[in-house]
Amino acid sequence: MDRGNSSVFNQPMVQQDGAISVKPALLPIVASFFLLFISAVTLPCKSRAAIYFRLSLLPLQLMLAYDICVNKNYSLGSAFRDSAFPAFAFMIFYRSLDFSIVNLWDAEPAFHWIVPDHDPSSAVSELTVESPNDKPIIVRWRKVPHPPLFSFDRMIWALDNLTLSRPGTPFLFPWKVRALQWSQRALESPDTKFGVPEWPLLPAIIQQLVHLGCHFYIRHQDIKPGQQIWDLPLFVQCTLSFALGGAVAFSNALEEAIFFPLILKFKVLPRTALVSHSKRAITLAGIGELWGKRWHHAWRRSFTRLARIIPGSSYLVVGYFSAFWMRYVLYIRFFQIVFVSQDAHFY
Repeated sequence: MDRGNSSVFNQPMVQQDGAISVKPALLPIVASFFLLFISAVTLPCKSRAAIYFRLSLLPLQLMLAYDICVNKNYSLGSAFRDSAFPAFAFMIFYRSLDFSIVNLWDAEPAFHWIVPDHDPSSAVSELTVESPNDKPIIVRWRKVPHPPLFSFDRMIWALDNLTLSRPGTPFLFPWKVRALQWSQRALESPDTKFGVPEWPLLPAIIQQLVHLGCHFYIRHQDIKPGQQIWDLPLFVQCTLSFALGGAVAFSNALEEAIFFPLILKFKVLPRTALVSHSKRAITLAGIGELWGKRWHHAWRRSFTRLARIIPGSSYLVVGYFSAFWMRYVLYIRFFQIVFVSQDAHFY
């Protein structure tokens, strides 16, 4: 794959060459998903045999995750699109450790389903109707027993455990209104605005213009070849950091402002299946609020839960550091894909 120099980071950068090679990645992706699915199906089983079975699958799952993450034969034609491979690989990594090791410390190794505490058909109509002034609709939820092993509902429950990382109800079979037990606090909280986009349409358009401006600013930096980012003036370093963050944090508001009302109008999904990507990150009070409350709905559960394997993570400060370190491990792989060192070998 051809390489050029990144003018910003002074690193050899993998360029887009249009060579898409997904077929070799299909087998490890399907195999890893199947092994995770089998582990998830057995989670409610507390017997030693089930525990040893999940532990025996862990080495295979980790090897497949490593291969998907670092194998340069898998490509979507662009270094930025190739970051989808480590994102999927880290999902395998997080879930495999969660199902095999982290669950050993829990009295209940598998989260139960929770359902609305009254008639499901009326719950669906309540959760799909648009409430005036975006006021949250409070529905109480109750825990239900695990479905029997080898039943269709157990298969659906296993898929929910695999794919659902944000609070709320899943996209799969939305008419079967259910969520995982760890979502109950968010589902019953009046502060959680399900089905409400990050911004109304006009502010969303303005934020989208800011988002495009961030991309424009990054691409039109007048940086001389060979100049490192630390050689830039402090003001440029700060604005560049803001632009890189804004390119991610400001990216979904317009799509949400357009599609959330349409999805609710045509009752494609209940309100509880729709949660905004960010919580108005542009109005944050500080970096702690950004990382802790206004971002990472899709990854937060994985970061905080996997942080429990770090010794001392039961203490607040160590737990914060552990969750931050888990994020760092994921992001550093993204940067390794885009900015490849000449001496680096990821096999």
